[in-house]
Amino acid sequence: MEDLNIQKMNGAQWGNVLDKAAQTPAGKMGGLHVIAINSDKEMQVFTDVAQAKEAGYKTLSLSEICKYTKAKMKDCSDQQTKFKAAMALQKFGSLSGRAKLEKQASALAVKLVPTLRTTTPSQLEGIKENIAYATDITFPAKRSNNVVIFLSSDNPSGVKTTVVKTAKNPRAAVAADRFYERMGFTTPNSFAMDKDDPTSKDLLGKIDSFPEMSGEKKTKLEKEKTERKHILVMDRIKGRPFNELGVDQVLGVCNNPGICRDIGRMMLFDAFIGNWDRVNEGQCNLGNFILLDTRDSTAEVTPEGKSRIALIDHEVEVNKTSLPTLHSRIETLLDDTKCETTIDQLFAKFMTQILNQGGDVNLLTEDLASRAKEQIKEGIREASKEILESFDKKSAAGIIDDVNLPKSKQNDPKLLFKMYTTLEKSVKY
Repeated sequence: MEDLNIQKMNGAQWGNVLDKAAQTPAGKMGGLHVIAINSDKEMQVFTDVAQAKEAGYKTLSLSEICKYTKAKMKDCSDQQTKFKAAMALQKFGSLSGRAKLEKQASALAVKLVPTLRTTTPSQLEGIKENIAYATDITFPAKRSNNVVIFLSSDNPSGVKTTVVKTAKNPRAAVAADRFYERMGFTTPNSFAMDKDDPTSKDLLGKIDSFPEMSGEKKTKLEKEKTERKHILVMDRIKGRPFNELGVDQVLGVCNNPGICRDIGRMMLFDAFIGNWDRVNEGQCNLGNFILLDTRDSTAEVTPEGKSRIALIDHEVEVNKTSLPTLHSRIETLLDDTKCETTIDQLFAKFMTQILNQGGDVNLLTEDLASRAKEQIKEGIREASKEILESFDKKSAAGIIDDVNLPKSKQNDPKLLFKMYTTLEKSVKY
């Protein structure tokens, strides 16, 4: 790259500089190029600091790079240039080794490309690749909203499956994903995008191009696009939803203490963050948790040491309206007698599944069900202690505050503080 006067460069030129600097030099591992200037303000990209110094140039610090980027991109309208600059900043930040600098670079990247609020450059590149190679779409059965599954079988990186749906409050969904991951469950690798973001428009345009998106489905999607400002994009989890388990799998779950305890943990965690659409009193949706396959069906955890249950389609919902009910849910679950009503709903569903598949309900014996229920209760108790040990009152409120997405009336982070207090009062060590 020829010398350019850094003070006279426009946004497009500076974007190209950042893009080049963010590449790993040939023959090097783990490092990036450096940007440097001389006394005449002429700029060059060098392989490393030593090369720049030998040529009489001074390397720009990350803070200086951020300062120049902010100035150069102020009047830049080209989205591709902004995207390249934002991704470069995220790379520089992640390799800086300094939390303050990484935060500074990431914040500027988000200003340039709002989609990066919940994504990494590799995630964005991945979804762009999946869109380009999508060969088919399909739709899960029995969904109240449109959920589109992309199949990218021609992708040179391998077969990819991407799930897309519109979202009113992506902040609540992404916060729930992060919370459950922290507590040891698998969740979809998800991120949110504004529907007017260029990548979102490409994605929605691709959906419209398939003949399957027609009639009632198309009408519903158009309505959702009007009512909802964001879309959620996520990986599809490989496994079997609990509402699709076969007879042997239902019995296997009941015979597996680790899985039963994780069902209990899931129930308590759902109550803590106000997720309603799984297993709680008066509600039992077996489609929103998935049994992960492992080579050993008796395994209590995955090879990575995580729960064999994956959780999908959930949200944080803690507000003044929901708070009294959530307090009641916590207290009910932590009462060994009262919680049996909620747990019995699950086993009633299991019985129905066995019957619907022509199985013998007597296989789920009273003794087996009793042992499984006791493990679920144990999981509920474990989960309450896990929350108290993993968070304090302030960090509990941060479960939703840490997600850098638009706020909504659906959640008041301060009320998670009160949920934490309820647990403190209810848990008996």
